[in-house]
Amino acid sequence: MLLRNLLSKTQQFHQRTFKLTSQLLFVQARGIRDPPRFREEDIDKINKLELAAYFEDLMQRRPANESGYINLPRENFKSMVRKAKSEADLKTLVYAHANYIGHRNSLPHSYVDEMLSKALELGHPETMIETLRLHTELLYHPQPALTQKYFDFFASKGYSNLKDFYDAVKSNFYLVRPTNFSSKVIEMAFENKDIITVVDAYLLTLDYSTLSEDHLIKVYESQDFESHIDHGLYKHLNAQVEKRQIKNAQIKLNQALYNLKIKGYLTSADIIMEVGSDSQVTKIENSEFIKKELFDQINAQMSSFDSLIQKQLKDAIKSLEGKVDAEFYGLQDYFTQQQSSTQEEAVPDQVVVEEGSDKQQNQQNAQQ
Repeated sequence: MLLRNLLSKTQQFHQRTFKLTSQLLFVQARGIRDPPRFREEDIDKINKLELAAYFEDLMQRRPANESGYINLPRENFKSMVRKAKSEADLKTLVYAHANYIGHRNSLPHSYVDEMLSKALELGHPETMIETLRLHTELLYHPQPALTQKYFDFFASKGYSNLKDFYDAVKSNFYLVRPTNFSSKVIEMAFENKDIITVVDAYLLTLDYSTLSEDHLIKVYESQDFESHIDHGLYKHLNAQVEKRQIKNAQIKLNQALYNLKIKGYLTSADIIMEVGSDSQVTKIENSEFIKKELFDQINAQMSSFDSLIQKQLKDAIKSLEGKVDAEFYGLQDYFTQQQSSTQEEAVPDQVVVEEGSDKQQNQQNAQQ
């Protein structure tokens, strides 16, 4: 029995010695000159000081290695997140997070997720924009559900807020984006006449199946022809339309518009005629963009085209009668001309009967 007790105490001694040795080796490996010592005044400091003051005090009293890197415990950061109660505290957390990483103290993703969740809870998620923008540099990848909550929050606060969020994360392809990321940005940017962002959001889309026909139309109608013609964009849009086998009159007219811009006048006329001849197309929605860039341009340039092009374009436009708002698009003259021509063909030529002729005599006998 005495031998067994002695053996047990020896094992416990070796375990304590090994633990102490491991701690010393860890301290030595980090190059820490002065390991932290327990002080009575440090007890419950986080509840005695403001958060910013607490973190500054923590930075000063924690040990540093020979290279100047400070050993910052993870649990202290978690306690700071729980204590945060204001926008100023959230900014302190962002500052603390950067210092943790800068001093080579990694944090679990869940700890940083708690920080972002706390910002949402307190109503100041804008304080975390920089963390999301630099999340790869900060060794952090937010949960997709949390990213979705941030996206929904900024979208609900108006376009300017959504634009700030979009600009922060748009080029960060390591971030798992919400499924409605591109579609929502395109919708709100188009509504606010921010055509640059509409095109930008389309080009940065990772899954084009999330975009509807309406989104494609918005991208088509966000071109600035005064500066340039984006041939690559039109090629990509047309490929999406062909891949999905989309039959949409407004998209067709935008394709006709593109061909008009690149001087493919006969192709443009053929596409317009195709829309007019399609029995499934009953009404074409009014579009200021198509009016300005297609039909107004045709009207302005018509006299400069040769006779063949003029005829093809006029016939194509006439085929749209009953499907477009002629007054809105300024096409009344084309349809009036067509009606006049039809009436002329419908009225037969009057036959003049000479007086005293056999035909006149026959007509008089028939009347009697």
